[in-house]
Amino acid sequence: MGASKQLSNYLKTKIVQHHGLREGYKKLAQRFKLSVSTVRNIVRKWKTTGTVLVKARSGRPRKISEKQRRRMGPQNNTANIATEKANDNAKEGEGEANDSVPSNSVILDAIRSLKEDFTKQSNEMLDAINGIKADVVSHSRRIGETEERISQAEEDLTTLQQKVGQLEGTVEILRNKIQEQEDRGRRSNLRLIGLPEKTEGPDMCSFLENWLPKALSDDLASTPVIERAHRVGQVNSSRSSAPRPIVMTFLNNKDCKKTLRAARKQKEVRYGNQRVSFFPDLSAETRQRQRQRQFSGGKARFQAMDIRYGLLYPAHLVVTHNVERLVFKSVKEAKDFLREMQTSPRATPRPET
Repeated sequence: MGASKQLSNYLKTKIVQHHGLREGYKKLAQRFKLSVSTVRNIVRKWKTTGTVLVKARSGRPRKISEKQRRRMGPQNNTANIATEKANDNAKEGEGEANDSVPSNSVILDAIRSLKEDFTKQSNEMLDAINGIKADVVSHSRRIGETEERISQAEEDLTTLQQKVGQLEGTVEILRNKIQEQEDRGRRSNLRLIGLPEKTEGPDMCSFLENWLPKALSDDLASTPVIERAHRVGQVNSSRSSAPRPIVMTFLNNKDCKKTLRAARKQKEVRYGNQRVSFFPDLSAETRQRQRQRQFSGGKARFQAMDIRYGLLYPAHLVVTHNVERLVFKSVKEAKDFLREMQTSPRATPRPET
């Protein structure tokens, strides 16, 4: 492979000048259509030696000694001629180097070109920065609007929560009133639990009017008038199932109260061998509250301590102890009362009012 073509000193000088204007190796290689390694070597040589000129080469070393050269005679003149020729070439190289130094106009043109490139890139960067600023301003405005809307929504939510709380309180009051009205409408009703199925025959009202004075004996002086009566719930064909409750409506509320009072006074009412019980006919909500207020295992403990107890409308536990009537509005109060009675029987704690 032949040797590569030697670059001119002018071209090398241009490369060094553009490198001094902060151009990189890759850009210089593209500008002058050279390889990156060639440009790098030229710049590296300039940094090391301070010049891009090619020094005079010493040539190939002699293969004969000085004594042999003198013996050769005429060739001595040839060597002198070669030496003179080398000196002439060196002088011509220096002249060419002086001729290859760029003029001021060339340097100014290069500076103008770089300035135009820099101005163009700067304008592009400024346009991009202005666009980013506009986007930031737009986003800031939108964020501000969003914060205002969120603040307004929070205020509206607080107002709605207050209104919901008020409405819930109103609904609870109305629910209690409706429940009380329903219970008042049932004041003349009693529930009879435990009477065997089909005992009443075809006319339940007549059966109850005849059977109640007999079952309650002397405690019920007059015969009550029952306006209507019916069983509650679905018919169960199983013989082992409990009989359905009977709801009876008295024509006179006084008869209803007398019947309930007589049943409680007698304590145990039977129909044949079957024990029956009398209870006020209350609404489903009131019965649910009473079931929730029932004291688990409390009956046996009250009976063991010989303490009378009962439920007061709508769902309050009533205890009679030492001729004193105590009303408990929660199961916790009743448990605390029993605990105090077990630890100190003489103490009679009063429930919270």
